[in-house]
Amino acid sequence: MRNKAANYDQRKVSVPVTVRTLETLLRLATAHAKLSLSKEVDIKDIDMAMKLLNMTIFREELQDEVDPKADAEMEEEQADEKDEVVPLAQKSNRALRRDKRGKKPEGAAGQDEEVIDTTQSKRAKIDHNEEVSQLFGAKITHADDAQKRLVFKMCNLLKDTQNKTSTDALWKRYMSLNDRESLRKGTNEALISSKEELISILEACENENLLMYAAEDNQVILM
Repeated sequence: MRNKAANYDQRKVSVPVTVRTLETLLRLATAHAKLSLSKEVDIKDIDMAMKLLNMTIFREELQDEVDPKADAEMEEEQADEKDEVVPLAQKSNRALRRDKRGKKPEGAAGQDEEVIDTTQSKRAKIDHNEEVSQLFGAKITHADDAQKRLVFKMCNLLKDTQNKTSTDALWKRYMSLNDRESLRKGTNEALISSKEELISILEACENENLLMYAAEDNQVILM
């Protein structure tokens, strides 16, 4: 995207491509996956995020693509919702399966049809929806201004040439501070009580786009 921006008509480039563009890509792809109630961010989510970024940065039109598979599934669902009565010989396998859920096919009177209890499947669907809601529930992290100022100050002091540091280095630095810097003003209360609280403060700073926190390798990157 940076190469494209460098060679693109500068009158059409609305914003520069920076490190925050990568964060934007991650957030857009994740949001698109959540809208699909997916537990994973897939290639299609990244493609959609790229299309939205291209539309925003390079002012390219977002073209709707027709997904034949999705259209076929939608048509099948609509057909299942219809309650048409047709001769048994003309019914498709899908219609026969629908009949087995409780409605006897016309012309098959007298034959015992299997009636499937859908109570269990409906309950399973409800549980699945609740699971998805809990899985994608917004994780809210709280930190006051004094904590964020202290953490951001330590990040600036410990950052390397690539604007990176680690949570271990931050915690070690905090433990070496004197009482005037590590305690709340006018009290004996520590600003940061544990390493877990330090991580929650980093996440709160990330939510405000002050830095990026990579939990996998405990890396902190200043924006």
